[in-house]
Amino acid sequence: MRKLPRQLVKNAIIGIIGIFITIFSYNYFSLTNLAQDNVTTKLVVTNERENYQFIIYPEKRVPSTNNWGTTMQVWINTTTGQNIVYRGTITSNSQGLFTLELSDNESIPDGNYQIIIQSASHLRKKIPAIYLSQENLVYNLTGYGQLFAGDTHYPQDNFINSLDLSTLARKLNTSDNINDLNQDSLVNSLDLSIQVYNLGRKGDEI
Repeated sequence: MRKLPRQLVKNAIIGIIGIFITIFSYNYFSLTNLAQDNVTTKLVVTNERENYQFIIYPEKRVPSTNNWGTTMQVWINTTTGQNIVYRGTITSNSQGLFTLELSDNESIPDGNYQIIIQSASHLRKKIPAIYLSQENLVYNLTGYGQLFAGDTHYPQDNFINSLDLSTLARKLNTSDNINDLNQDSLVNSLDLSIQVYNLGRKGDEI
């Protein structure tokens, strides 16, 4: 039997080794990339955060339901009131629902907080202590009372007085949004009567 040339055998062995190295490398890097993909997916899920939503009603709207939208300043403080964890301007929808849109570097850990709300024509409302948790993302604040209307003089002083009466009187028969207290698209005697009813009323202190 004739022997194969030594160089031919050597080249065949090198070729076989090369094939095994290629197969091993492909499988190794495929498994590595799969593991990395799985880790990335888990991190995304872990970092998901939902935004808190709240419901509150301004008083004496016409119509009296599904007409609760308003623009307001909202503060979320620690219960002592010393540290602000959130502050922003938010507009609620017709259902009275508004959402805290937190940025990527903002967070509200589970715990007890003080919530302060004030719109451009309403007295300040303070909820002194409420527990916020990511397990319960929607909070109905209507049990703490409605937002009292009539503080329309700028700058607001959280007190309904003659300055507010004169401000509204100058806007009679217009569609001025701030002085249209019942949001029926016209500033008229109905809005004035709301203001007179609340005359002398003060909002919550911070």
